[in-house]
Amino acid sequence: MTPNNKKSENTLSTQLLEAQLRAFPRPATPPELEQKLLAGIPPAQQIVKPRSPVAWRWVAAGTAVAVVVVLIVILMIPQKSVRTPRTQAPAITYMSKEDIEQTIEREAIASQLLASANILADYPAGQRDAAEIQQYITRTYADTSAAKQILKSTFFKSGDTP
Repeated sequence: MTPNNKKSENTLSTQLLEAQLRAFPRPATPPELEQKLLAGIPPAQQIVKPRSPVAWRWVAAGTAVAVVVVLIVILMIPQKSVRTPRTQAPAITYMSKEDIEQTIEREAIASQLLASANILADYPAGQRDAAEIQQYITRTYADTSAAKQILKSTFFKSGDTP
């Protein structure tokens, strides 16, 4: 017997059994059974009408007013300032054209000397000369960025912390 044959026989037997059961006469129901079953059902509770849209509007309006009041109270509370203190801006000084040219020239010379010192420092024989050039830059061109860079690098090389 194949599985398809078994399935069709099973379906036929189920249908046959159903037909036989439906052919039986309905049993007699005692007349008081229906009343007993209905009496066992609790009475329906009163249906509560949903609130009207007008009532929801009042609730929404009340909530909005409460939110506004809370925001106003929060905004009125004085808050501590978290600002950092401002540093005083450097005074603006006006320079003549000659002063500007001289400053640029000094910056260029100091930068070139520093570049030369850095190249010399790469060689063991030139390290002493490089140190002398750096000292010369810090003495002669102390106001330049090259001198500030030298001071900053020697400050950190010495192991000190700012």
